[in-house]
Amino acid sequence: MWDSVIEVLEIVNQDERNPSRAGGLVQIMESFSFVFITKMMLQILRITNELSLILQRKDQNVVQAMSLIIDVTTRLNNLRSEGWEPLFEETKAFCLAKCIPIPNMSDQVSRFGRSRKDIYYDDFSFDDRKTIKDQLQTFIIHVRRLEEFKVCYDLASLSKTMVRLERHIVFPLVYRLIELALILPVATATVERAFSAMKIIKTELRNKMTDGWLNDLMLCYIEREIFKGLDLQQIKKAFLDLNWFIVY
Repeated sequence: MWDSVIEVLEIVNQDERNPSRAGGLVQIMESFSFVFITKMMLQILRITNELSLILQRKDQNVVQAMSLIIDVTTRLNNLRSEGWEPLFEETKAFCLAKCIPIPNMSDQVSRFGRSRKDIYYDDFSFDDRKTIKDQLQTFIIHVRRLEEFKVCYDLASLSKTMVRLERHIVFPLVYRLIELALILPVATATVERAFSAMKIIKTELRNKMTDGWLNDLMLCYIEREIFKGLDLQQIKKAFLDLNWFIVY
């Protein structure tokens, strides 16, 4: 009924006697995200259809229903792990048939509520962004000419050589770029480790712990190599010296 719904919304929108949001609804419906979500919802409803029907019957067979839940759960898990490509292709085919634009999945999309500007806009002013390309080209010509830079095999050695030769003063914007490039992998790895630790610590059986307790456990888990090297006897002695314990 896709074409019929679009046609009705267009008629309602053209009826100037009664103001409506029909035009906006047409724009929403003729978007890739709306089609994708609709296709996914229909597929989920088809998977759960038999289970829904058996649960609506008055003479419910609990054993059959429980057995069917296992099958439906397996299908939903398969949809989550292996159903992306078929669903994506089905959505693209529908969009092509209805002349709905298909976005480029390689493009960067900003999160809702955030500007499309890159995070590095906070690190470089407007004048810096105008100057950095020319400074980078001059820097490349400069380092290719000097023998000291020919032994640099990565960003770390390049940054050390720049500081030793005081080229970080001559090319401050390039050096700032190198600093950000060195920091980014560490920051990304730290975030990934934090999320992995959170999944391990905050399980379904321990989902009501407070944020403070979760932070303490995550710190101990992420930095477990450091904590393994601590002397427990010294920690106990430090607490005893603080007179925090009362002997009854």
